[in-house]
Amino acid sequence: MMDKTVPFIGVLMTCQDPTGYPRCPLPAGYELRMYEPGMEKDWAELQVSVEHMDTFDEALARFNEELAPDQETLRNRAFFVYGPDGSLAASAILWYGNHFGRTLARVHWVAVAPREQGKGLCKALMTVIMDLYHKNNLTGGLYLTSQTWSYKALNIYRRFGFKPYIGPKPSGWKPTTDDFEQETREAWNLIEQKHKAYRQQL
Repeated sequence: MMDKTVPFIGVLMTCQDPTGYPRCPLPAGYELRMYEPGMEKDWAELQVSVEHMDTFDEALARFNEELAPDQETLRNRAFFVYGPDGSLAASAILWYGNHFGRTLARVHWVAVAPREQGKGLCKALMTVIMDLYHKNNLTGGLYLTSQTWSYKALNIYRRFGFKPYIGPKPSGWKPTTDDFEQETREAWNLIEQKHKAYRQQL
């Protein structure tokens, strides 16, 4: 779940060397499926459950606007994990984006249902996404966008070779202040504090 008690700041992570990542299988009883028409309703419900969007209608409209036009990519790069009860437990997409002035592979719309968190589903999805990156012979590395509220997930991405992006403002990025680099440093300082506090609790 996102932690909305901390200030919201958007962040990016990049992976320039997508090799040597962990091999994390799905837990027993969970099934990995590729996107098929109709799954967008499950996707919309999942996005609302993790508070990526406020309403089902908003989430479905976002899917139809951003993802549905490229059906080929959806069918070949959108992963859906269904649980033993038949409901959607998690989802992630190996999409694309141009925040850095050219089209690059993008880890997009990662979500794990609240009831399913802590079972390794995010790690399993990251494994299949990284595998697909290599299977499709993609180049240039990968990136993702997130926010301070999701600092727990950012720790997982680090295990897969993603590093904080601290540099010039990417194209199309909407920071909350005029100084992107300073804002980004503040965000990662906050994230580091949260990670450190979590490790001390273990």
